[in-house]
Amino acid sequence: MATNPTDVAWLGHRLGVFVQNTGGTTEVWCDRVQEADSSVNLPTEDYWELGNLSKVGVTQAPAEYRFTMRTNLHSNELDSILAGGTGSPVAQFTVGDMVANTNVRANIVARKIGDTNPSYEWQYEGNTISELTYEFVINGACTMACTLEGKTGTVYTSGSLTHTTWGTMNTVDPGGINGKDARIFFGGVAAGNREYRLQRFAIRVQFPVQTVRELGNRSLVGKLADVPTVTLEFDILAADQQPINELFTLSGTGYDLGQPATKDVYIIVYDPTAAEAVTPIKYFKAENAIVTAGTPIRGQVRALSTMRYTMTTQKATVANSGTLIISPSSIA
Repeated sequence: MATNPTDVAWLGHRLGVFVQNTGGTTEVWCDRVQEADSSVNLPTEDYWELGNLSKVGVTQAPAEYRFTMRTNLHSNELDSILAGGTGSPVAQFTVGDMVANTNVRANIVARKIGDTNPSYEWQYEGNTISELTYEFVINGACTMACTLEGKTGTVYTSGSLTHTTWGTMNTVDPGGINGKDARIFFGGVAAGNREYRLQRFAIRVQFPVQTVRELGNRSLVGKLADVPTVTLEFDILAADQQPINELFTLSGTGYDLGQPATKDVYIIVYDPTAAEAVTPIKYFKAENAIVTAGTPIRGQVRALSTMRYTMTTQKATVANSGTLIISPSSIA
């Protein structure tokens, strides 16, 4: 019989997230998480019959699971795990590494009011990544968001929890990194390649996911990520000739908007607690990017004039990189 719950409700501080690369057995308590949610979809087909005013039944295909999470950018730990790593990396990794990693487990734990350790747990296994987004903004924290798709989902409400101890909180890394500590460069990391007046910059990586089913199996066989597509989007204030001189080819005395130039795009994220632009935390390199669409100029009354562009990476320079390299140290 249902009873009135003891808990009134749960605020965010009563939930936490663990992510594990089960292929490498490494598990991390996710820090700086801003949002985590999950969904289950049981594809259902209805059945009727002639002469009957009522539905006669339904069939359901194996359940499909999705887990999404958004964190404030602060370290290289989580995306390294998604790339099959073993925690905080010492070397660069790529989104190409994420394609082969189909062994990610994600867990949301919750503790009842008054409890110190987990009281409930939602566990999703056999995950592969389907989308990864990094967003750099002004007047706010830079973020990383990921979407995982998996084959099984389980809720534990008693002593059979996978995690019986709350995670260890990170008191070392920044709580968040403001856009003022992220610098973007087109064509190289020399001072002359830096772009100014950027208002927003986003990297979106999409991995087409194939779902594998089979006759006689009530669960999915698994999920497989395919070769990723990397897209860059940014908004920039009109000022001097940038970024036109970087993104397009000079033709005579003007830049031909129909002839985009190929550029490697670099992002360096700096430690906000150190002197400005002295201590890098994270590096990105999008290889061989080219403009695919844009708003070359937008003017408006009593407002700043803006430009907006979308770019895509064409090909990899580093073999099997997926065209996006991530690193705790400088990328050539």
